[in-house]
Amino acid sequence: MFVDSADQNYVVARWCFQMNLATDFLWNAVHCLEKLMKAVLLFNGKSSKGGGHDLSVLYPKVLNITGNLLPDMLIKPNEIEVPWRVESAETFLGRLYQDGQADNRYHVFGYVLHREDLYKLDRMVYAIRRLCCPLDSYLFGNTRNGQPDVTFREQLERQPDYMPRMVGSRLQKLIDEKSPAELRRAALNHNFLFAPDGFEHGETRYGVSSQNPVLGRRIVAQDEQNVSGDTARETADLTDWVLENIQLPKDVRRQFEEIRSRLRGRS
Repeated sequence: MFVDSADQNYVVARWCFQMNLATDFLWNAVHCLEKLMKAVLLFNGKSSKGGGHDLSVLYPKVLNITGNLLPDMLIKPNEIEVPWRVESAETFLGRLYQDGQADNRYHVFGYVLHREDLYKLDRMVYAIRRLCCPLDSYLFGNTRNGQPDVTFREQLERQPDYMPRMVGSRLQKLIDEKSPAELRRAALNHNFLFAPDGFEHGETRYGVSSQNPVLGRRIVAQDEQNVSGDTARETADLTDWVLENIQLPKDVRRQFEEIRSRLRGRS
């Protein structure tokens, strides 16, 4: 229920990045990671309640049960030849959620997408997805008939490239050579963690993508420029319309109410 749909979000996110569709890359990347984190929690008998869709809330819950199995800092891989900003996993997830959350689906906050963000997504998906298993259960079931008493956690610690195979895994089907070529390419092109040996990587998009929020340009910037007279009145009227017709996060609504008050005072 969680991992299979997360795999689909992941492939869509990678395709969107390569097609320069930043909004849907961010949206699907956040959905993918949210579902994988919830899967880790549920596999290990923990509740995901209270986490909502917020990666910044869910990730500490996951860290509490996984410890050093997750990366601390996101370091540039040897295969990558793009400018790279080293940042912590938590900082990356917070930035990804800020730009890809539901409240930003209309670009209320705008977004910034960096060249290396696809590779950072790959790193986090790989790291979290391999933990979608009962970490402290035995890898080979109940210990009997001389079977080794190795837990999933111990196997993951000793073998960094170990990925528990999930029956019916959507991602596994896409990686298979029998999968449609377009989907396989979206999933694996420049994916140096999931791609099998011998996969021929082609060109991919590199670049920085950003968009300033429309409401920021039309309302916030006008307030910051201390406009007055007719411009202040027209901007206050626009702010009225926004507050009456667009559902906004509480803190954003509060900000616009304060801006409207200042604009009315200068009109």
